[in-house]
Amino acid sequence: MKPSVFMYCILCSVVAVPTCMSHVCLLSPPQRGSMVGINKPGAPDCGLKNATCGGRAAEASTVILRYRLCRNSIPAYFKPGQNFTVIIQKNLDHFNMSMPGNFNISLLDEKAMKYTRLGMIPDTSDPSLTLYSAIVKIPDGMAKQAYALQVVYNTMDPAPPLFYQCSDVTVATMEDTLQFVPLTRAKPLVV
Repeated sequence: MKPSVFMYCILCSVVAVPTCMSHVCLLSPPQRGSMVGINKPGAPDCGLKNATCGGRAAEASTVILRYRLCRNSIPAYFKPGQNFTVIIQKNLDHFNMSMPGNFNISLLDEKAMKYTRLGMIPDTSDPSLTLYSAIVKIPDGMAKQAYALQVVYNTMDPAPPLFYQCSDVTVATMEDTLQFVPLTRAKPLVV
């Protein structure tokens, strides 16, 4: 192989590989899709480059509720005015020392494409797989409906600059959530 062709192949692999990797995971509330391989930098399910929610569509509330109840986890329902903790993982580090980036947390009404900013976590020089958390508050007076909790990793790096992750959440009161729970009779256990 000629040196110029070899150097071209090396350059192409250096440019192409980083753009294929993922960079931010939304651990709590759990992100859309799966969390397969999140303990390795560049996990395929941990970051998406398509705007809004990385191209992953919302899941139906009743499907989410049934799935989460079956898995013995708490559904992502929040009351207006409620504080809760968002936990993210910097799956692959893109820290820019001259112009540090951040992780923006917003509540997104996907139908109206209206964002309500909940908080921001500054990026640090901590390595890949570092966990960050922020206590955020659902604003008083938020409409009771389904939302996407969106995290955007703004790397301040030109290639690529932004990575997206979303979780499906619902703003509702306890009384409102009861209408989502399908009431079924338990069958007697036959031994």
